Amino acid sequence: MHPLKFFMRSMRNWKTIGTPMPSSLIASKKMADPVDFGSARCVVELGAGSGPITKELLKRLHPEAKLFVFERVKDFSDLIRDFNDPRLTVVNDSAEKLIPILKSYGVEMVDAVVSTLPLALMDKEVKENIYSSISKILRPGSPYVQIQYSLLSKRELKKNFSKVSLRFTILNFPPSFFYTCRV
Repeated sequence: MHPLKFFMRSMRNWKTIGTPMPSSLIASKKMADPVDFGSARCVVELGAGSGPITKELLKRLHPEAKLFVFERVKDFSDLIRDFNDPRLTVVNDSAEKLIPILKSYGVEMVDAVVSTLPLALMDKEVKENIYSSISKILRPGSPYVQIQYSLLSKRELKKNFSKVSLRFTILNFPPSFFYTCRV
């Protein structure tokens, strides 16, 4: 998707997208790095946008693994469906419905969650529901990787996950913090 088109979608859906530009290749790699693709057989991405992180995840994903992508903006979810990868399942719905939707596919636990959700812009109750769902569905010791553009969510993440580490890059617009959380 052309950056100007992404920007226009972002302005119309700011609370859902939360960034004016798609993630850079460097940011996409940093999001995927904490995932153990040698053993991961089920990965979830929350908020795929136009798909740069999705592409990186698919590039690294085991041939027998599955990637479930939750994307609420229909234009974006349609774009991701066009990636045409048999390992990919696109869900045009809220991350709050993570558990019931995954269970409808027979998934009880996942090996990683990668998220670009704009936590700082979300209602507290919605965030708490998402954190709770991630904690319940994530296999113990597996990573939940979250990109953010500020440190506003650090305290919340530390409250909801037993281990939280932080990385940063200026090679993304906006410059980004990468949280890797574990239950």
